[in-house]
Amino acid sequence: MKRVRERRRKGFLGGFRNVDLEGKMNTAKMFFLGLVLITTALGVVLLPGPSQAATLTFNLNTEFSGGVAPDGSPPWLTATFTDVGVPAGTVRLTLQGILKDPDEKVKEWMFNLDPGLNPANLVFSAPVSKTGSFTNPTISTGINAFMANGDGQFDIQFLFDITDGAVKNFGDSESIIYDITCSSCAGFGVSSFNFLSFMVGGQGVFKSAAHVLSTGPTDADSGWIGPSADGVTVPQPSTLLLLGVGLVGLGFLGRRKKLL
Repeated sequence: MKRVRERRRKGFLGGFRNVDLEGKMNTAKMFFLGLVLITTALGVVLLPGPSQAATLTFNLNTEFSGGVAPDGSPPWLTATFTDVGVPAGTVRLTLQGILKDPDEKVKEWMFNLDPGLNPANLVFSAPVSKTGSFTNPTISTGINAFMANGDGQFDIQFLFDITDGAVKNFGDSESIIYDITCSSCAGFGVSSFNFLSFMVGGQGVFKSAAHVLSTGPTDADSGWIGPSADGVTVPQPSTLLLLGVGLVGLGFLGRRKKLL
């Protein structure tokens, strides 16, 4: 009888040990489920998608040619490239004027393209939208075909109307948006425009440049402006988030082994 009681007691205590082990396993499962839910939510918020596409922004905040800078504090112009994805491989470009003097106007605005791609393959849509009554610019492309005074050569040029009459000129609080596609361009996206001009000038190289007219106290001067290094906002690669999730997952596996 004594042996039977001991076996029953051991079995009873063993049951407690099993319950304790199962509790730890359930805790581990709940922790893992919570981690999955959190990282999934982060992925929805942080990974580029239709509601939060990758963007590349140039804030033109530096006069580099030795001319006269536009009036007021920079930036004076802003260009934003956005991966819209519809149709596939489409980049949307928004040109925004922030000139403070209503007499100042943009003559030309230039950009670069990935040297591995041919700018002749770029296709620009009709303006998607437009704010202001200025004349639409003429768009031209060519490998290192457009020169900025004191800087370098660019691949894309927007040439604006500079005839007398502010109504035709691109300046303060005006904007225009284009969709850009590129035939036979592998990997085409916003990063395709994140390149420096080809060096031929003595004032450095920039990722964008624009010529602003009618600067200075008598509106008789002009200046070439571009984005400094801190004037460029580049898209965040989603792979960094995936790497972070992987590291968290590895850390959890180590913790789960300890729990079990």
